Amino acid sequence: MFYKIYQSTILMAILAIAGNASAEILGSPHDLQGTNNSDGGQTCIYCHTPHNASAFAPLWSRQTPAGPYTMYASPTLDMTIAGSPQDTSLACLSCHDGTLALDAVVGLTSGGGFITGGNNLGTDLSNDHPISVTYDSTADTAFNAAAAGKVGGLQLFGTGANQVECATCHSVHDEGPANVSALLWIDNAGSALCTACHIK
Repeated sequence: MFYKIYQSTILMAILAIAGNASAEILGSPHDLQGTNNSDGGQTCIYCHTPHNASAFAPLWSRQTPAGPYTMYASPTLDMTIAGSPQDTSLACLSCHDGTLALDAVVGLTSGGGFITGGNNLGTDLSNDHPISVTYDSTADTAFNAAAAGKVGGLQLFGTGANQVECATCHSVHDEGPANVSALLWIDNAGSALCTACHIK
């Protein structure tokens, strides 16, 4: 009996989380419903699948983008940047590098359609904020110290919970408080997002 109640409670929690995530996606820039005529009016399928998922992101339904990528480089950067984007950012780039169709997902026959305009970052990331950076305020004291995988309330990623990735600043499910078009975790008024990490 206890097991059935426990199992039912877990299922209800999962459905509640899924419902909240869906509500945050609906109407947001990541709501791709209708991009493919055979999507059945579903929103979540453009990123997630319950079966046959890719390994690099949670229940991920998209292909892994191939690159190669030109990463950010600067002689004044004292932290280490990976040679290519890591998993969390690869999930974002599977649409935002413009090499894979928006509807190239598990279970759909792709009809094409690629991200355009300023949202298409391409594979040359040298002119964008660096990603896949190992955050280390001891290597560069012009940065705030991180603790428990976060800096200034922003999440760090990777096995060491110390990498700056796209999702450090951007909320995929539009959970951030403001600036819906950029899906930011922190409203950047007064450069608040920037100064979460940078000491200025």
